[in-house]
Amino acid sequence: MLYENFPVPINVNVRELKPGLKDDFSDEGNETVDVFRHTIHFLKRESYIVTYDKEVKESHIFREAVLTSKGFAALNLVPKSLNENKTILEQLEQLKNKSVAIMGTASAAAIFRAFFTGT
Repeated sequence: MLYENFPVPINVNVRELKPGLKDDFSDEGNETVDVFRHTIHFLKRESYIVTYDKEVKESHIFREAVLTSKGFAALNLVPKSLNENKTILEQLEQLKNKSVAIMGTASAAAIFRAFFTGT
């Protein structure tokens, strides 16, 4: 969702990340929301995403969320908007440089990839 919308910031409602969670206020549903919410806070602290700074701490809505360059590196993706004017050689060089950064963030990258791409 963040990748597809880059560079346009979007609002992320963690209750909409999993089908059926929007109306699930059971203990299990609330626990899932907490996990998603804490995951986004982790990704923000680690600089994978940025959001509007004036959020309510316990909110499940993150306003104006957008991936950072570190987030793209963790996904091993290059924003489509940046690929348009680059040669294949330039894109390969960029990917090579990012792969070095990815190796140092393997565990965070795995969390990030699973959370935002489902893989």
